[in-house]
Amino acid sequence: MKIKLIIPVIIAGMLFFSPAFSQNLDNELWMDVGASKKLFKNAKLELELAHRRDNNLASTKVFYFEPAFEYEAVKNLSLSVSYRYSIKPNKTNGNRLSFAAQYGFKIIDDLKISYRLKYQSDFDPIDPAEKALRNKIKLAYNLSKKVDPYFAFEMHYNMDALQKEFEQTRLAFGAEIDLPKGHDIAVYYMFRRKFNVKNTGNINTIGIGYSLGNIKGKKGKKGKKGSDN
Repeated sequence: MKIKLIIPVIIAGMLFFSPAFSQNLDNELWMDVGASKKLFKNAKLELELAHRRDNNLASTKVFYFEPAFEYEAVKNLSLSVSYRYSIKPNKTNGNRLSFAAQYGFKIIDDLKISYRLKYQSDFDPIDPAEKALRNKIKLAYNLSKKVDPYFAFEMHYNMDALQKEFEQTRLAFGAEIDLPKGHDIAVYYMFRRKFNVKNTGNINTIGIGYSLGNIKGKKGKKGKKGSDN
Protein backbone atom coordinates (compact mmCIF):
# COMPACT_ATOMS: atom_id res chain seq x y z
CA MET A 1 0.00 0.00 0.00
CA LYS A 2 2.83 2.42 0.82
CA ILE A 3 4.30 1.88 -2.64
CA LYS A 4 0.94 2.70 -4.24
CA LEU A 5 0.83 5.99 -2.34
CA ILE A 6 4.42 6.95 -3.20
CA ILE A 7 4.13 6.37 -6.97
CA PRO A 8 1.71 9.30 -7.66
CA VAL A 9 3.96 11.64 -5.67
CA ILE A 10 7.02 10.60 -7.69
CA ILE A 11 5.18 11.05 -10.99
CA ALA A 12 3.93 14.47 -9.94
CA GLY A 13 7.43 15.51 -8.95
CA MET A 14 8.83 14.39 -12.31
CA LEU A 15 6.19 16.39 -14.16
CA PHE A 16 6.68 19.40 -11.93
CA PHE A 17 10.43 19.69 -12.48
CA SER A 18 10.71 18.16 -15.96
CA PRO A 19 12.67 20.22 -18.56
CA ALA A 20 9.71 19.65 -20.90
CA PHE A 21 7.82 22.18 -18.79
CA SER A 22 10.66 24.72 -18.63
CA GLN A 23 8.72 27.22 -20.80
CA ASN A 24 5.70 27.23 -18.52
CA LEU A 25 4.24 30.44 -17.17
CA ASP A 26 4.66 29.30 -13.57
CA ASN A 27 4.72 26.54 -10.96
CA GLU A 28 2.30 26.89 -8.06
CA LEU A 29 1.45 25.34 -4.71
CA TRP A 30 -2.14 25.26 -3.45
CA MET A 31 -2.93 24.46 0.20
CA ASP A 32 -6.31 24.41 1.89
CA VAL A 33 -8.08 23.26 5.04
CA GLY A 34 -11.83 22.76 5.33
CA ALA A 35 -14.67 21.56 7.52
CA SER A 36 -18.40 20.96 7.19
CA LYS A 37 -21.44 21.04 9.45
CA LYS A 38 -24.66 19.15 8.77
CA LEU A 39 -27.65 21.46 9.18
CA PHE A 40 -30.52 19.09 8.51
CA LYS A 41 -31.28 16.16 6.23
CA ASN A 42 -29.52 16.56 2.87
CA ALA A 43 -28.07 20.01 3.71
CA LYS A 44 -24.74 21.20 5.09
CA LEU A 45 -22.49 24.20 5.47
CA GLU A 46 -18.86 24.08 4.36
CA LEU A 47 -15.95 26.37 5.13
CA GLU A 48 -12.59 26.49 3.37
CA LEU A 49 -9.44 28.49 4.10
CA ALA A 50 -6.74 28.44 1.42
CA HIS A 51 -3.28 29.75 0.65
CA ARG A 52 -1.82 29.65 -2.86
CA ARG A 53 1.76 30.39 -3.85
CA ASP A 54 3.08 31.28 -7.30
CA ASN A 55 6.27 32.65 -8.92
CA ASN A 56 7.74 29.14 -8.64
CA LEU A 57 6.45 28.98 -5.05
CA ALA A 58 8.49 32.04 -4.03
CA SER A 59 5.59 34.41 -3.30
CA THR A 60 2.03 34.43 -2.04
CA LYS A 61 -0.57 34.54 -4.79
CA VAL A 62 -3.72 34.69 -2.67
CA PHE A 63 -5.33 33.85 0.66
CA TYR A 64 -9.06 33.20 0.58
CA PHE A 65 -11.98 32.40 2.85
CA GLU A 66 -14.96 30.57 1.32
CA PRO A 67 -18.18 29.52 3.07
CA ALA A 68 -20.67 27.41 1.08
CA PHE A 69 -24.12 25.89 1.41
CA GLU A 70 -24.84 22.53 -0.24
CA TYR A 71 -28.17 20.75 -0.63
CA GLU A 72 -28.83 17.29 -2.08
CA ALA A 73 -31.95 17.98 -4.12
CA VAL A 74 -32.50 14.38 -5.21
CA LYS A 75 -30.41 11.24 -5.06
CA ASN A 76 -26.95 11.84 -6.58
CA LEU A 77 -27.74 15.48 -7.47
CA SER A 78 -26.44 18.29 -5.25
CA LEU A 79 -26.83 22.06 -5.59
CA SER A 80 -24.55 24.60 -3.93
CA VAL A 81 -23.88 28.30 -3.54
CA SER A 82 -20.64 29.80 -2.24
CA TYR A 83 -18.99 33.14 -1.57
CA ARG A 84 -15.22 33.71 -1.68
CA TYR A 85 -13.30 36.65 -0.27
CA SER A 86 -9.72 36.79 -1.56
CA ILE A 87 -6.77 38.71 -0.15
CA LYS A 88 -4.18 39.36 -2.86
CA PRO A 89 -0.82 40.93 -1.90
CA ASN A 90 -0.15 44.16 -3.83
CA LYS A 91 -3.51 43.83 -5.61
CA THR A 92 -7.13 44.71 -4.98
CA ASN A 93 -8.90 42.13 -2.83
CA GLY A 94 -11.53 40.14 -4.68
CA ASN A 95 -14.99 38.62 -4.27
CA ARG A 96 -16.52 35.63 -5.98
CA LEU A 97 -20.08 34.34 -6.00
CA SER A 98 -20.63 30.82 -7.38
CA PHE A 99 -23.57 28.52 -8.12
CA ALA A 100 -23.02 24.85 -8.93
CA ALA A 101 -24.88 21.64 -9.71
CA GLN A 102 -23.20 18.25 -9.49
CA TYR A 103 -24.44 14.81 -10.47
CA GLY A 104 -22.56 11.60 -9.76
CA PHE A 105 -23.14 7.86 -9.84
CA LYS A 106 -21.25 4.57 -9.75
CA ILE A 107 -20.31 3.03 -13.08
CA ILE A 108 -19.30 -0.16 -11.29
CA ASP A 109 -18.96 -0.99 -7.61
CA ASP A 110 -15.64 0.82 -7.05
CA LEU A 111 -15.67 3.39 -9.88
CA LYS A 112 -17.65 6.61 -9.64
CA ILE A 113 -18.14 9.34 -12.25
CA SER A 114 -19.41 12.85 -11.56
CA TYR A 115 -20.16 15.95 -13.61
CA ARG A 116 -20.24 19.50 -12.25
CA LEU A 117 -21.56 22.64 -13.91
CA LYS A 118 -20.49 25.83 -12.17
CA TYR A 119 -21.24 29.49 -12.80
CA GLN A 120 -19.02 32.06 -11.10
CA SER A 121 -18.77 35.83 -11.02
CA ASP A 122 -15.60 37.55 -9.78
CA PHE A 123 -15.91 41.21 -8.82
CA ASP A 124 -14.06 43.92 -6.91
CA PRO A 125 -14.55 47.68 -6.32
CA ILE A 126 -12.41 48.67 -9.33
CA ASP A 127 -12.69 46.18 -12.19
CA PRO A 128 -15.89 45.01 -13.91
CA ALA A 129 -17.23 41.59 -12.97
CA GLU A 130 -15.63 38.57 -14.66
CA LYS A 131 -18.09 35.77 -15.36
CA ALA A 132 -17.22 32.19 -16.23
CA LEU A 133 -18.95 28.87 -16.82
CA ARG A 134 -17.01 25.77 -15.77
CA ASN A 135 -17.61 22.18 -16.88
CA LYS A 136 -15.86 19.44 -14.95
CA ILE A 137 -15.89 15.64 -15.17
CA LYS A 138 -14.26 13.45 -12.52
CA LEU A 139 -13.53 9.74 -12.15
CA ALA A 140 -12.81 8.35 -8.68
CA TYR A 141 -11.79 4.79 -7.88
CA ASN A 142 -12.19 3.19 -4.46
CA LEU A 143 -8.79 1.50 -4.25
CA SER A 144 -9.22 0.51 -0.60
CA LYS A 145 -11.21 1.50 2.48
CA LYS A 146 -8.92 4.48 2.98
CA VAL A 147 -7.60 5.52 -0.46
CA ASP A 148 -9.54 6.93 -3.43
CA PRO A 149 -7.38 7.95 -6.41
CA TYR A 150 -9.08 10.24 -8.92
CA PHE A 151 -8.73 11.89 -12.32
CA ALA A 152 -10.48 15.10 -13.39
CA PHE A 153 -10.77 17.34 -16.45
CA GLU A 154 -12.29 20.82 -16.53
CA MET A 155 -12.88 23.58 -19.09
CA HIS A 156 -13.46 27.27 -18.31
CA TYR A 157 -15.64 29.32 -20.63
CA ASN A 158 -15.35 33.11 -20.44
CA MET A 159 -18.83 34.68 -20.41
CA ASP A 160 -17.81 38.34 -20.55
CA ALA A 161 -19.93 40.27 -23.03
CA LEU A 162 -17.09 41.15 -25.41
CA GLN A 163 -15.12 37.90 -25.22
CA LYS A 164 -17.11 34.68 -25.05
CA GLU A 165 -14.69 31.79 -25.54
CA PHE A 166 -12.87 28.98 -23.76
CA GLU A 167 -9.82 30.30 -21.92
CA GLN A 168 -8.53 27.54 -19.64
CA THR A 169 -8.40 23.78 -19.20
CA ARG A 170 -7.40 21.85 -16.08
CA LEU A 171 -6.19 18.26 -15.96
CA ALA A 172 -5.71 16.81 -12.48
CA PHE A 173 -4.95 13.52 -10.81
CA GLY A 174 -4.47 12.72 -7.15
CA ALA A 175 -5.73 10.71 -4.20
CA GLU A 176 -7.99 11.26 -1.21
CA ILE A 177 -6.84 9.44 1.93
CA ASP A 178 -9.04 8.80 4.96
CA LEU A 179 -7.53 9.58 8.38
CA PRO A 180 -8.71 8.78 11.92
CA LYS A 181 -11.66 10.66 13.48
CA GLY A 182 -13.32 11.36 10.15
CA HIS A 183 -10.54 13.58 8.82
CA ASP A 184 -9.00 13.14 5.37
CA ILE A 185 -6.19 14.54 3.25
CA ALA A 186 -5.90 14.97 -0.51
CA VAL A 187 -2.75 15.33 -2.60
CA TYR A 188 -2.85 16.08 -6.30
CA TYR A 189 -1.05 17.39 -9.38
CA MET A 190 -2.86 19.71 -11.78
CA PHE A 191 -1.80 20.84 -15.25
CA ARG A 192 -3.49 24.09 -16.31
CA ARG A 193 -3.43 25.41 -19.85
CA LYS A 194 -4.40 29.05 -20.51
CA PHE A 195 -5.30 30.26 -24.00
CA ASN A 196 -7.17 33.14 -25.65
CA VAL A 197 -5.79 35.38 -22.88
CA LYS A 198 -2.87 37.84 -22.64
CA ASN A 199 -0.55 35.42 -20.81
CA THR A 200 -1.03 32.18 -22.75
CA GLY A 201 0.82 29.13 -21.46
CA ASN A 202 0.96 26.28 -18.96
CA ILE A 203 0.89 26.27 -15.16
CA ASN A 204 1.87 23.29 -13.02
CA THR A 205 0.23 23.01 -9.62
CA ILE A 206 0.89 20.73 -6.68
CA GLY A 207 -1.94 20.72 -4.14
CA ILE A 208 -2.54 19.55 -0.58
CA GLY A 209 -5.95 19.68 1.07
CA TYR A 210 -6.92 18.74 4.62
CA SER A 211 -10.52 18.19 5.72
CA LEU A 212 -11.75 18.09 9.32
CA GLY A 213 -14.92 16.38 8.12
CA ASN A 214 -18.28 16.95 9.77
CA ILE A 215 -17.88 19.04 12.92
CA LYS A 216 -19.27 17.17 15.96
CA GLY A 217 -20.31 14.35 13.65
CA LYS A 218 -19.57 10.66 14.15
CA LYS A 219 -17.96 10.39 10.75
CA GLY A 220 -16.64 12.99 8.37
CA LYS A 221 -17.56 13.31 4.74
CA LYS A 222 -15.10 14.28 2.05
CA GLY A 223 -15.52 17.93 1.18
CA LYS A 224 -14.13 20.17 -1.54
CA LYS A 225 -10.46 19.87 -2.43
CA GLY A 226 -8.24 22.48 -3.96
CA SER A 227 -8.55 21.02 -7.42
CA ASP A 228 -12.31 21.45 -7.20
CA ASN A 229 -12.06 25.24 -6.97
